[in-house]
Amino acid sequence: MIPTIDEYFPELKGDLTMIEWAHATNNKKKLTEALQNNSIHMIEADVAYGMLLTGEGPMPILAHPPLKISDLSLADLLEQVNSIQKTAKKGLKLDFKSDEAYAKSWDVLDNKDSPMNVSCWFSW
Repeated sequence: MIPTIDEYFPELKGDLTMIEWAHATNNKKKLTEALQNNSIHMIEADVAYGMLLTGEGPMPILAHPPLKISDLSLADLLEQVNSIQKTAKKGLKLDFKSDEAYAKSWDVLDNKDSPMNVSCWFSW
């Protein structure tokens, strides 16, 4: 089960105003910065349905419309955030930019081989 923010960050003692955010984390550079910044609790990213710069897709990517191309897929974001959980807790807020992006993301989000072990908010 995905933990709530209070469960995930008990050191905040329920004071969610203490949450530090990385906003519009829609490319590899911004994701790396957010993952390496120890003061960041939550990573916000915009999920669109489009193509990677490599030509792969269409698939759920991180981009803010009107952009439909990115260097970062939703699958890569989840993999990287999951991989650091032993050393640094980071939560996610995924802002789905279309019904299509939301619907196409469920195969990625429901990956049984790599279950999400982070606090995650959804918005669309």
